[in-house]
Amino acid sequence: MKKTTSRTQFATHESKELQRIRSSFSFRFAVLLNHAFRNPLKLIVLPFTVTRELIFRKPKPTVSPTLNSNSIVLVGIDTRGIMWSERAMKLAIELQRFDSDLRISLLTTSDKILKDRVGKLLHYRIPRPRSVDSGRRDWNLTCERLLSTIIHLQEASRVVFLGDYLYSGIRHSLNSSPSEIHLHWMNSGNDQIGLDKIHVNNSTSVYEDSLVSAGDQSVLSESTMQDHLNLRLDQTTLAHLQLTSSGLNLWENVLEESLRHTGESHFILTASHKKYGFLSETIDIPRHIEPFSTPGFHFRIIDDQPELIAKVNQDRIPSLILRTERLLDKVSLKILEELERCGAVIVLRKPNRFTIIDALETFMDMESRKRMITNRAKTSSEVSHEVTWSASMHSLIIGD
Repeated sequence: MKKTTSRTQFATHESKELQRIRSSFSFRFAVLLNHAFRNPLKLIVLPFTVTRELIFRKPKPTVSPTLNSNSIVLVGIDTRGIMWSERAMKLAIELQRFDSDLRISLLTTSDKILKDRVGKLLHYRIPRPRSVDSGRRDWNLTCERLLSTIIHLQEASRVVFLGDYLYSGIRHSLNSSPSEIHLHWMNSGNDQIGLDKIHVNNSTSVYEDSLVSAGDQSVLSESTMQDHLNLRLDQTTLAHLQLTSSGLNLWENVLEESLRHTGESHFILTASHKKYGFLSETIDIPRHIEPFSTPGFHFRIIDDQPELIAKVNQDRIPSLILRTERLLDKVSLKILEELERCGAVIVLRKPNRFTIIDALETFMDMESRKRMITNRAKTSSEVSHEVTWSASMHSLIIGD
């Protein structure tokens, strides 16, 4: 006889305990006796009923819960204030931006609710522990039921808790979850009370906020812009060229054609170190000059080397970035996306003559260059610091 499996799944500790009790020998025998006393006719067949129910009719096995490695639950609980809730929301947003494949569920005590993105980000809210009039025990019971349900519905493989105290509701919820789940606790480093009562794999870390560069919050003055632009009386536009062999092979021909076309109205002079690729009219940069720390270039033409992307993020000079077949790491890719979104760079992905001409004409316009520099200066935080923080959090939580 083929065994059937129940499709019912039990998320909370209470439901699992009730299922265990109802499946026990004593409970099922008591149910049969109750039915027999209510209907005396059933007393005659009671021995056969007991044999059938307790020996031949076994409880259906329940479905084992499955875990999704890309599904995580972030929990930010504040007794007072909103510090941990805000940190949990920031972490959720940055992890989502860094890795779009993640499915994140957020549980906080904040009054602010992030907009749900179906299948990607869901935000649940619970009152603060001390705001519940009925007491701490009722709050822990509510927290256990809600968190257990979230973990079960989202098939979460990791739970990240941000807070200074590991409440019993969170502990009980984790202990009733699948044994393969992992808890990561981010706190202020003061204590780790309650961690010894957790039965699942766990780790801890001290929460560190992203670094913010003070220089990014200052607005460039007009004279600083002029220093960066270094305008010349002969109307020559000086471009820093730095292309590797892969970039030169892909973009050389279309670059030569585009520069010749723009040279009819405005001359662009490219300069490069000898160890990098040269175009027909490119001049040599002396070996002792570091182009990324020397002012004077109007803009740069570079390819998508990760170290170059990081340098472009630092110096604020407008840049034309030419994509190659190079596979970028997540940090470099996110920095590139942020720079393009902020309007600090122009990124071209296919060698097309018309798009390059449009980009070069943009860089030859002084007002356009000023706007690109201003856009970069107005960013709220250093992109590389923010993305690096997101990457470190992703590595810490997800483990890859």
